[in-house]
Amino acid sequence: MFLLFLFAGPIRLPEDYHNFADQRSVFLIPNFLDVVSNVPFAVLGIYGFCYLARKKRGPNPRDFIAKLPFLGFFLAIIFVMLGSGYYHWAPADGPLLYDRVPIVIAFMCLFSGFLSDRLNSVSFVLWGMPCLIVLSLCSLGWDLFHAAKGGDLRFYLFVQVCPIVILPIICRLYPHGRLTTEKHLWQMIGWYVLAKFFEYFDPQIFSLTLETLSGHTLKHLAASMAVLSVICMLKEKMRAEP
Repeated sequence: MFLLFLFAGPIRLPEDYHNFADQRSVFLIPNFLDVVSNVPFAVLGIYGFCYLARKKRGPNPRDFIAKLPFLGFFLAIIFVMLGSGYYHWAPADGPLLYDRVPIVIAFMCLFSGFLSDRLNSVSFVLWGMPCLIVLSLCSLGWDLFHAAKGGDLRFYLFVQVCPIVILPIICRLYPHGRLTTEKHLWQMIGWYVLAKFFEYFDPQIFSLTLETLSGHTLKHLAASMAVLSVICMLKEKMRAEP
């Protein structure tokens, strides 16, 4: 996958990317629905973080370390609301970075949580997760480095696609997890794919709904359901523990 993205041609941001279908203003908030549809991220992120932080799993430090990737995931999801809301207030190339930073960090935290749990390697959290987060930020730096030529999204897309391809394989090869389930992983992937579908057909969906809801608004709601799947997974596994 890395070689595929390395030797493929640069992937540019479409010229009309910032021209979203629903640009209605409500209560002096521009692009109202695209902005406020990010609120579920903050609600679910705060709830997930508080639930996991309160949940006691014994005095073993390894148990606390095992939770760190998921705590980091929920913290990043809270900032997704802030970054995405800021970007959609006035869509442009500059604010787009604030939207992407928490997204890639959330992806890498979740990726690290699954890997460390399935491989039963708490030490991976201490060295693997920081490396993956740095890699994700470098993917954004790569795009910025090529900004003068129109940008290059290859490594940003790699950071998102790689976990989706690898994790189902890992879950099959290592079927036992204390905090993760393959069932919920597929739910997350399903919601992610649906979110991308809504994003791609943003204007068509806006037209089909008689200009009530745009595809991009539904994208935010579908993506927040993926976060809800993470919460349901953790609650199910923790309830099952003795």
